[in-house]
This record gives sequence, structure tokens and C-alpha cells, in this order.
Amino acid sequence: MQKKKKKKKNSIFDNLLKTIIEYSYQYIYNVMFPPFLMYYFYNNMISIVIRTKHKLYKNIRNK
Repeated sequence: MQKKKKKKKNSIFDNLLKTIIEYSYQYIYNVMFPPFLMYYFYNNMISIVIRTKHKLYKNIRNK
């Protein structure tokens, strides 16, 4: 019986650790990931705008 109780305590502690790790990952994913995504999309938008401007200026020069 005592051994079983010890095992239960260990399992509870492991479950706590697992839940803490999962929540921390969720927190990191929710807090850190969207800014990176926004930064990536923002850079893409800027590059697209620069490309279109370049094309426009080229067309104007050629005309």
C-alpha cells in the first residue's frame, strides 16, 4: 500500500509538471508567436509595395 501511495504522488507530480509545461507552451505560442507572424507579414507587405513601386517607376521611365 505504501508503495502504491508513493507511485500516486509521483504520478500526480508528473501530471502537474506536464500541465505546467503545456500551459507554458501555450503561453509562449500565444504571446510570442503572433508578433513574429505579424512581423513576417509586415515585411512581406513592405517588400511587395517596394516591388510594385519599382515596377511603376520603371514603366514611367520607359514611357
